[in-house]
Amino acid sequence: MDHPDPNGPCANKPVDAEIIRQPLFAQSGSTPTPTPLCLEEGKRYEIKYLFDQYDTNNPDPKANILIDSIALIPRTDEVDIFQGSPLAETAASEFERNRCRERFMMQRPNEEIMEPCKSLLNSISYYVFNGGSNKQCECDSTGSESTLCDKYTGQCPCKKSVVGRKCDQCAPGTFDFGADGCQPCFCHNIGSLDPFCRQSDGQCNCDERAYGRRCNECQPGYWNFPNCQPCECNLHADTCDSQTGECINCRDATAGFHCEHCAPSYYLDLRADVNKRCRECPCPFSKASGHSFAESCYLDASSGEPICECDVGYSGTRCKSCDDNYFGSPELPTGSCIPCNCSNNWNFEDTGFECEHCKPGFFGDAVNNTCQECQCDILGSDPDKFDCDRSTGLCNCLPNVIGDHCDRCEEDHWKIGSGEGCESCDCDPFGSSSKNLQCIHWTMRMLNAFLVIVILKDRNPISAIMQQENVFVWKALVVRNAMNVPLDFSKRTHLSPESPVHSRTISYSDSPRCRECGECFTNWNRILTDLSNKQKEKVAKAEMVKVTGVTGAYTRAFEDMEGKLGQVKDILRSASVSNDELLGVSSRNRWN
Repeated sequence: MDHPDPNGPCANKPVDAEIIRQPLFAQSGSTPTPTPLCLEEGKRYEIKYLFDQYDTNNPDPKANILIDSIALIPRTDEVDIFQGSPLAETAASEFERNRCRERFMMQRPNEEIMEPCKSLLNSISYYVFNGGSNKQCECDSTGSESTLCDKYTGQCPCKKSVVGRKCDQCAPGTFDFGADGCQPCFCHNIGSLDPFCRQSDGQCNCDERAYGRRCNECQPGYWNFPNCQPCECNLHADTCDSQTGECINCRDATAGFHCEHCAPSYYLDLRADVNKRCRECPCPFSKASGHSFAESCYLDASSGEPICECDVGYSGTRCKSCDDNYFGSPELPTGSCIPCNCSNNWNFEDTGFECEHCKPGFFGDAVNNTCQECQCDILGSDPDKFDCDRSTGLCNCLPNVIGDHCDRCEEDHWKIGSGEGCESCDCDPFGSSSKNLQCIHWTMRMLNAFLVIVILKDRNPISAIMQQENVFVWKALVVRNAMNVPLDFSKRTHLSPESPVHSRTISYSDSPRCRECGECFTNWNRILTDLSNKQKEKVAKAEMVKVTGVTGAYTRAFEDMEGKLGQVKDILRSASVSNDELLGVSSRNRWN
């Protein structure tokens, strides 16, 4: 602190170590010092204020005081503008009469002082600042609302909780000076000694039992402010939440509100030969190894070994195996279990590593569940390649057989039931009535259909019928038809022990429930029946001729007729005749 100038106005008024006592009353908004101070211009002074309770014998811990500001106010009876002229004395008298001094000290923020005090106070300010003609506002760019100040007092417009003529500091009880003004300290009324904080970081003045910036927490290791009590963490943590008491940062692989159990992926080893502690779950290796397939495990009381609670897709006490619908080698350091990709198919008609194909005898898209049974005709399909194309369903036909299902001969071919494909009609161009030399290619097919019907309806035992998993496997080499005439089945249907078709399985739902062969068989059967009836009728007439004793002129005709009847019997007996043979017999048996 500078000393007064010995030749200055304050030479005879020292202020060193001067103590001025002044009581502060609750009813008063301001209190002036009883003794004026003489302060010289340009000198540096240090003033200390000590606040103590009025009654020290009965201290009140809740007592507090808020200081808004400390102002230096000139003595109006010594101001030059109020001395030396009648006009000045009139102004001084008006100043005292309107109690302008008290109005100034009791002025609230944003409150205007009414005339004539306003003009008189502005004149005093003008005098104190030497006219103010060359004074700059110097408003702080951070704390002030604008760069313009009051033209009389120089006061800048301050932001929220910012004070000072230049708006360059936080008001008492606030901190964090910035573009938004200053923030309240919010010091706890129990844990803090006063409502003020450091303006740099907002730290309040805490009681010895309090902690934290606002003095609203217990010391580390305690909780439940203001009734602080020690944290209960079973020696596995040093601190806990100041509000709830939950332990923070549990050590030794422990977890829980009080660090009372093992953390995930650890189990409590209770064996007598070791210290009770949490150990890593071996599932099959530790979580830290990056090769673990369980989030937790527990100690089996009977075996004393840890049991892993495996992730989805893994199984076993140590998660070393894959669960159903998963595959892999999780027991290896780099192995894992992967879901089986079965293309969402579990149908009987599907096959393939991922059930992505239709099984033999079916075609379609297995992935989209559209597999359906092949419809290959047993007569026209290659017995060595009886399966159809897996994608299109096209069958593998015998030579000269056509159709998606191999069910018809090519043009100018016939005899699809031969077992070797269709044969050329080879119609004689002179003897054939057909202009395109096309034969009736369905004749042999219908005969074979007839024979199949005979076999399925035959009441006599067949050579061997084996039932395997609800399917009948037919193995028959020789059967008898309704006329008790032996039929060579291997020739008629071309089934032989060497041919795969011989032991083709027939679905239980298809056999032995026989169905009508259709119009072709019906027409052919009608032709044979009509022919047989005509022959029987003529035989009867011939017998009558013999009885009446017809002359020998007809003997040769009867012999020819008997030969033709023998041919018809052979046809009916074998039920396997070519179209040419039938046409030949028909032409020779025309009656006049």
